[in-house]
Amino acid sequence: MNPFKVNLIWNYCSLIFLAISGITINIIISIFYSPETLGVFNQVLAGYIVFSMLGSGGINYSVLRGIQSNINDTNEVKSVISGSIIPTIFASSIITLIYSLIIEPTTVLLDSKSVGIGMKYIVPGIFFFSINKVLIYGIINGFNRMISFSIYQSLRYILILTSLAFCLTYKIQGNQITIIL
Repeated sequence: MNPFKVNLIWNYCSLIFLAISGITINIIISIFYSPETLGVFNQVLAGYIVFSMLGSGGINYSVLRGIQSNINDTNEVKSVISGSIIPTIFASSIITLIYSLIIEPTTVLLDSKSVGIGMKYIVPGIFFFSINKVLIYGIINGFNRMISFSIYQSLRYILILTSLAFCLTYKIQGNQITIIL
């Protein structure tokens, strides 16, 4: 089979798994927690997605292009990768700090202490997911390792679902389940 088709199938399977996982997470939360918890989780998740994307600073796209453009020049590829680490950590740190500073105003604005608690639990996730975007979306995609990319993408949701199972097992309060992210 054509390698492009194989990669495409792997990516489609990863996307299907992502969709099923997202629906499953929402169903599990709605069954075992209150509707308020589901609403809080999704509000916090929306902020998490936006801020983790901001935290990568678009560096993942530069890394992707830099690796693709210089795929045969090992020294240049190493330079692109090593040159992306410090700016990514810096950008991620700044965005994580900004996110931390807006937790209290967001809590007041939404009149929801649960949202504030949920936001506090994902602060480390903002930092690390931003770095993860550069590593997975930039570097692995840059090397055209689409099967690896698909596996890592799916693994993230397996870990989130597993974390949710631990939250249920250990009876973690609803406003704290954003820790799964």
